[in-house]
Amino acid sequence: MSNDVNTQIKERVVDVVKDEWVLFERKDLLDDCLEFVTEEALTTETTINDMFIYKSMIRFLSKQAIDSISNKDINDMAEQMGAA
Repeated sequence: MSNDVNTQIKERVVDVVKDEWVLFERKDLLDDCLEFVTEEALTTETTINDMFIYKSMIRFLSKQAIDSISNKDINDMAEQMGAA
């Protein structure tokens, strides 16, 4: 029974994540996201529904974006370069 449930969860994660994925040129990130969300889904005691999967996707993408450069960062760097 548990194996059947895990299989259903994995299949649902793949369906939802692939339906929502818009970074088509980043299949590597899609694979990582699928792994992350599946792991979260299989290790939680919460009901796994689409909202859980969406939130897991957001957590994954947020972790990926932690080192991103914002417009403010770029403007600050430009000011520093101009001041040097």
